Amino acid sequence: MRAPPPARVWSRSAGTWLGIQKFLLTLSAAVAAYWSGAHLAAAGPALVLGSLMFGWGVAAFAGRWLAEPPALLSWDGAVWSVGREGASQRPGRPQAMLDLGDWVLVRFVFDPEDGLHRHRVRWLPLSRRDAGAAWPALRVALHHDRAPAGPGRPLRADLSA
Repeated sequence: MRAPPPARVWSRSAGTWLGIQKFLLTLSAAVAAYWSGAHLAAAGPALVLGSLMFGWGVAAFAGRWLAEPPALLSWDGAVWSVGREGASQRPGRPQAMLDLGDWVLVRFVFDPEDGLHRHRVRWLPLSRRDAGAAWPALRVALHHDRAPAGPGRPLRADLSA
């Protein structure tokens, strides 16, 4: 089986992906605040308003933490790697966790470096708009089955490992 062609795509965490993360944080914090407040005091409009304000405050504070600098996801035909502009690339393996056709959410698991386990996973939102002409090659490489089919081997690789 031939290896898919090389592909290089920038992942940008701003925009829609950052908005989704902030929305989920706001909702989670507001629900947790409302639940806690309802157990301590009577539920009412003030509790709802306070919970929403708490949720927005958490999202505003976490927005700076969530935004990451752009990262370059590269496939050279043999090795996957991720790195920032002007920095060295770190090897690892990608897993397409959500594929919506024009947008893919990739979970990139870094290979261990000298026993260090810092920043082992990075989530990469990838879009056709940012990738341009490299999009088809990237999708082929992400979904390519590296394990050849044969006796006793499944047709698709197990992605749960």
